[in-house]
Amino acid sequence: MEINSWMHFTGHWIVEVADEVPDSVQLEGIDIESRLFPPVESRPKNLDFSIHSVLSLPPEWTDRFTVVHQRLLVLALRSTEWPVALKELYRVTRPGGWVQLCEFASFPKIGLQFDCGQRLEPMLRDAGFVDVHVDSRTCPLGEWGGELGIMAQRNVVTVWRTMMPTILNAARDIWGSEEEFNGFIDRVEIELGESESSYQWVVCLGRKPL
Repeated sequence: MEINSWMHFTGHWIVEVADEVPDSVQLEGIDIESRLFPPVESRPKNLDFSIHSVLSLPPEWTDRFTVVHQRLLVLALRSTEWPVALKELYRVTRPGGWVQLCEFASFPKIGLQFDCGQRLEPMLRDAGFVDVHVDSRTCPLGEWGGELGIMAQRNVVTVWRTMMPTILNAARDIWGSEEEFNGFIDRVEIELGESESSYQWVVCLGRKPL
């Protein structure tokens, strides 16, 4: 059994999975650059990381992975790139294997697939997956939501800061500089901590036919 994960933040999801599964299960985490990879000395022996784009995965990965997990590419893929990415996910998933996608339900429209969370189900079906299931949940943001809310607030702010170059390139008319953008995120972080905010989180599963 092999599991593949596209990077999000620092790869915590796949590291946690490695701690839960037998050593015989091989795991592979990827990103377009290595700066978010966990330190080599802290990686489980059955977990590898490599630099790849979801738009062009290695040919030798065809029908390889039993489980493929991808999340938070709403700020990374344009509308025209989502079908390409999902076709690649379909190709590398072995027959009978599953793909799991996790995204915000919606996002400000800045030239990206801003409503990808709401469109995951039809996009997976169009890519060829079957037995598609969608689970949408409201996640609290901030201290009012307890430990989950604090963690979610930290994650949302981290997403924005990590994707600053992409956001600025797509929305220079909104934020003219890194200083303006960081100032905006600082204010958002304060507001999230003082209000009872939340967001919709969408998880979509699809199986590759045998």
